[in-house]
Amino acid sequence: MNDTTTEAPANPAPATNQGQEQHLFRAHVGQISLAGTYLLVAGLLLALALTNAQIPDRTFTIGIHLISLSITGWALYQMLYAWLHTYEASTELLKEKQGVLNIRTDLLEIYRIKDVTVREPLHYRFFGAGNVIVESSDRTTPVMTLKALPDPNTIATTLRDAAESARVRKGVREID
Repeated sequence: MNDTTTEAPANPAPATNQGQEQHLFRAHVGQISLAGTYLLVAGLLLALALTNAQIPDRTFTIGIHLISLSITGWALYQMLYAWLHTYEASTELLKEKQGVLNIRTDLLEIYRIKDVTVREPLHYRFFGAGNVIVESSDRTTPVMTLKALPDPNTIATTLRDAAESARVRKGVREID
């Protein structure tokens, strides 16, 4: 008689949270990074509106309206691009996703992070934002800049701590 049965192991491994990936943060590029773009668009639209008020020729007016529409469309595209540019971090990966029609995703394993730097330009500091620059040993992404993030010092500390924990967990040492 050939009975084959599969049994569960006598001592199943206890379920732990160590092997599971945990979410650390998710953030979008801050709109403050587009302040120059918004000022440029506002200036161009104002100049076109003043020019339009001075010229009675309807053909020229239609051209000015088309230019104004193009500039506004470009500004809206830039705003959408920034809104869709996201950063996600977990205990295993740092992910940067960008693009509107063509989406590009860069993945960086957390344990590869070598250094984290925070840069807070003056106009970002007014809004409590800053850039977090991540240097890594990854060949394809040696430097990743997380732009215009709120509370950048907390994010930098979170990434630094997660990198150290991941290296200890994986038994990896960073060698320069």
